[in-house]
Amino acid sequence: MTRGRLENRAYVVCETAGEHHGEPAEPTPTEVLTRALARSSADRAATEVLRGELARAEDLAVLVPALLEARRQIVAGAGPDRRAEVADARLDLQFLEARLGRARAEQAQLDTEIEHARGALEEAHGELGCVEGRLLLRHRREALGQARARVESWSNTLAHDEWRRANAVDLVERVEAECGRARMRVNDLEAAVERWAAWLDAHPTELAYGADLDKRVKRRTSELGVRAAEELPAHIEELLGPAPERGPARERWLVRAAAVEAFREQWRVDPTGLGQQWLRSTQRRHWESVERLLEPVQADRVAHALHPVQDRGLEIDFGP
Repeated sequence: MTRGRLENRAYVVCETAGEHHGEPAEPTPTEVLTRALARSSADRAATEVLRGELARAEDLAVLVPALLEARRQIVAGAGPDRRAEVADARLDLQFLEARLGRARAEQAQLDTEIEHARGALEEAHGELGCVEGRLLLRHRREALGQARARVESWSNTLAHDEWRRANAVDLVERVEAECGRARMRVNDLEAAVERWAAWLDAHPTELAYGADLDKRVKRRTSELGVRAAEELPAHIEELLGPAPERGPARERWLVRAAAVEAFREQWRVDPTGLGQQWLRSTQRRHWESVERLLEPVQADRVAHALHPVQDRGLEIDFGP
């Protein structure tokens, strides 16, 4: 390209961009060209090569895709970890069983009330018959009206109680069906957890490999936060300000700085490129999670700008 007089053009061959199984998409033409220009054909000493390979092995651009692939392999073989779902399903079942118990108790209470209403209605009918018989002899029209009103009242009460009981029976049947489905879900989830645990027991190597990658990713992320506190690059100072000396505030600062630097290392993002709109959905979602972690810092700065004397004492614990 040093021989170009009028113009220089670089043609870069890339794979088709796309995402598979949560892995990052293929690099862009600019990224490929940047890496090509950074390569050197000069011979390097064995110790230099070894140091480079060791550093590359702890690079998040290498570790994170490897961790995602290890997790994908574990999920493909063992299935997802559904222990939390089992706990939730058991709670749902307990709630439904308690609701079923209350519905059955209400139905039993209504059965008692219906029996009482039927007995009272029979007594009212008997009383009405007696009054009608005496009416022929003594002409007690007032007593006849009261007896008929009593019969009508108990008839209405019985009809209302039977309607309530029909609703209670329908509720019991529906809740019983829900309980049945909830029990089946608990059984299915427990069986899935057993299969998951059995697969892990039978594949300790895959599990240990994934755990090692996870530990290395967390260690590297923590190292990036500590390095940011020591060197305080301009973009970190702009986002977070200087690192506090000690205490929970420093721990939160390190977590946020580590998140920003881990994003940059994983995606090879220059400090000036933070906050851009990326085409890759996984990269965009990753940065959105970092932004959510930084939101309290921005809100705190606005509050202190409005009330510079007041100490708000922000004590929120944000995980990595």
